[in-house]
Amino acid sequence: MLCLFECFLAPGHDGSSLLTDETLDDTQAQIMTDSDAEQVGFAGLPPNTTGNARIFVVCSPRDARRIQHSLELSPQVAQYRQHEVNA
Repeated sequence: MLCLFECFLAPGHDGSSLLTDETLDDTQAQIMTDSDAEQVGFAGLPPNTTGNARIFVVCSPRDARRIQHSLELSPQVAQYRQHEVNA
């Protein structure tokens, strides 16, 4: 099982520095665009109807709280949704 965070970015942000290098190294989280997510098998994701840019963060369930905390503190994230997916 994996945790998938669907992140809608605040206007003017591209998500390039969404998570620190330390967080990425410690958690092995992956940041993906819509096309990246589809290429690795996350097909069937709901369409983005918010008007904001969307990226995905995938991590193990044990690291989900840390990623969630980072997203909540980030001024780059307008909103996010957390999904559990079978790997």
